[in-house]
Amino acid sequence: MLSVHPPHTPNLAPPEDMARHNPGTLQLRPNVPPVPRIDELARRELAGYYAQIENLDRNVGRVLQRLRERDLLDDTLVVFFSDHGDCMGSHGYIQHTQYKRLHDGLNLPWRGVVTKDGWKYVCIPNAPFGMWNLNEDPYEMANLAFNQRFIHKRKELQLRLQKWIEDTGDAFDLPPLPPEKTPS
Repeated sequence: MLSVHPPHTPNLAPPEDMARHNPGTLQLRPNVPPVPRIDELARRELAGYYAQIENLDRNVGRVLQRLRERDLLDDTLVVFFSDHGDCMGSHGYIQHTQYKRLHDGLNLPWRGVVTKDGWKYVCIPNAPFGMWNLNEDPYEMANLAFNQRFIHKRKELQLRLQKWIEDTGDAFDLPPLPPEKTPS
């Protein structure tokens, strides 16, 4: 088993890898706000992230080559996965290296659900945080959690989340569901 730290903060890689990624020319996600301090920091962190990925890719190639040379590749199971991602400036959130352990992000516990049919619903304690239709809004630009037109979907997703919380014995406090408005 081989477990590696990068890509992860701090988003730094060997100088030869860093040199190939110019922060000024990188394309950011559409949901990164055009705020200069966010743009600059997101570009710098993303350049380091890409350099780490390139470095990791090269090193995985070295491991595979050694397995090939020793005639072990056909008898080796290679599983490559990650434990999480980073916003890299999306919605203004950046887990950056400028400060030790200070992150631009949500500082509350949260729970959420993502469904196979493309919906995402997230709550903070006693309050909804967001709900998105990822099929039509993959960058989560239109928060539908407070839109009365989608109250049925919010209730459906919250009931799914509630079941998961109950099934796992979690002590998270979900928000009350809002009453449906009746036509007058």
